[in-house]
Amino acid sequence: MRNQGLSNLEILITGIFLIAIALISIPKLAQSASNGDKKCCATNLEMLDYATGQLLEANQADHELTESEWIVRVLGTPERPSEFFPDGPLRCPLGGNYYYNSKNHRVGCTHWQ
Repeated sequence: MRNQGLSNLEILITGIFLIAIALISIPKLAQSASNGDKKCCATNLEMLDYATGQLLEANQADHELTESEWIVRVLGTPERPSEFFPDGPLRCPLGGNYYYNSKNHRVGCTHWQ
């Protein structure tokens, strides 16, 4: 009568198969996380750019603050948190910082430079 259980060869083949799957899938998972962070930063830039444009447009009608004062109020600085982001300035998921370029009136990120 045959013993019930797995032979050493069956265990070895199963182990090799699992290692092969891991070697293929782990780099893909790491790459998709990096792509997700890049897309998150790009989305943040689009939203900040649109929001600052709308707020600047509304502010220009009221003439309350200068453009640079308004941007500091919206985006904040490490020393002075924004009233829109009380936990401090927004941080890029890739480690960059968001800034406002007054020459082209766009929000940018330091990690894209």
